[in-house]
Amino acid sequence: MTAIEIKAEIKKIVDEVPEESLNDVLNFLKEFKNEQATQSHQSDNFKNIMTKHRGLLKRLAQ
Repeated sequence: MTAIEIKAEIKKIVDEVPEESLNDVLNFLKEFKNEQATQSHQSDNFKNIMTKHRGLLKRLAQ
């Protein structure tokens, strides 16, 4: 499935969610988005550390 198709499917499901549950769905999606951003940032930081300090890490491992 393409991103457009996935988003369309999500919209269909959201349209069927009872009105009293919409706020819960919104909060879940916001939390998920924030967690993904944090994880991505942490992953980027880890990659940078591994790249910049590769030599030092190799020496420490010996």
